[in-house]
Parts: sequence; C-alpha cells; structure tokens
Amino acid sequence: MARFDDGIKFYDAGQVTINVNFPEGDRKCRWCPMCKSDNGIRHRCILTDRILYTTEMIPPECPLKFEEATHEGNAAVDR
Repeated sequence: MARFDDGIKFYDAGQVTINVNFPEGDRKCRWCPMCKSDNGIRHRCILTDRILYTTEMIPPECPLKFEEATHEGNAAVDR
C-alpha cells in the first residue's frame, strides 16, 4: 500500500454512468434511488451530497440528464 510520504503528485479520475427511471414521467427526487434519508426527517442527494429541502421536484443542480421520449402503450420510444 502506498504511503504518500512525499505528498500526492496527481490523482486519477474515474467516472460512473447510471440510469435512473422515474414512473410515468414523474421526475421528482422522491422516486430517485440517489435520494436518501439522513435521519428520517431530512433528505440528501448522494450524487451531489446536498441537503434536499423538498423531494417534490428535481433541483437545477441535479447531475442527471434527461432525454425526451414519446410513449406508445407501455413502452417508451426515444425520439
């Protein structure tokens, strides 16, 4: 295991891509698996590590990107 006695000269950056599904276009933090309860009262986004004052919307700083889709029957079809 490295000890870094002389300091750290650089960092390697990793990136993760996830898909989050929202029911029938109801895009709210309450349905997102990245929204976690801190103590049963307060919610926090584990992607941004920010406190969510409401789970009834998605805040502008949310890192999720949405593609518009049309819905035919029960299947979503990307445009």
